[in-house]
Amino acid sequence: MPEVFSDTDKQSHDLFHSYCRFPGILFEGQHEHEIVLLTLRAHPLTQIIWITLSFFGFVLPLIIDVFLIGRASPSAIFFGNIFWWALVSSFAFYNLIRWVFNVGIVTNERVLDVDYVFIQKEVSEAAAFDIADADAKTTGFFQDLFNFGDVFIQTAGTKSNIEYLHVPHPNEVVAIVSKVSHDSHGNN
Repeated sequence: MPEVFSDTDKQSHDLFHSYCRFPGILFEGQHEHEIVLLTLRAHPLTQIIWITLSFFGFVLPLIIDVFLIGRASPSAIFFGNIFWWALVSSFAFYNLIRWVFNVGIVTNERVLDVDYVFIQKEVSEAAAFDIADADAKTTGFFQDLFNFGDVFIQTAGTKSNIEYLHVPHPNEVVAIVSKVSHDSHGNN
């Protein structure tokens, strides 16, 4: 298991801010002496599909326009392109917002999973002393190669379990969550 914290630990942001140790941020509902240890987003590699689709979506009208010249009026082509680019821009913007705002937060007191679904915010949280187990799961060649996977945090009782999907360094995340849980059990 990797070393969780050392005396030289300081703020670090990796992989387009998808894995941030000691990010120095505040969040809604944060307790007075609560320290954010880790923020997590899906690995940037998992975003390649919608980025590629968006790129080809932007280029596609330019290719089609070559075949439409002389068969359709320039104003119809222009407004068709504008309409198509508005759709593709909406698709790209929605996926970017979904990636940016779906975040996992690990603090010295609890773990949180913030998910935005369209215009609805869902926050799942579990106190550190309620954490029963944390597991990392990496499956497949690319997850092993680029070191990302899923982290499942099981909670005691009827509380909902927390999942961080496609996050970088899943084994380190499990180690940090386990240390936070262990420390909170020692303080009670």
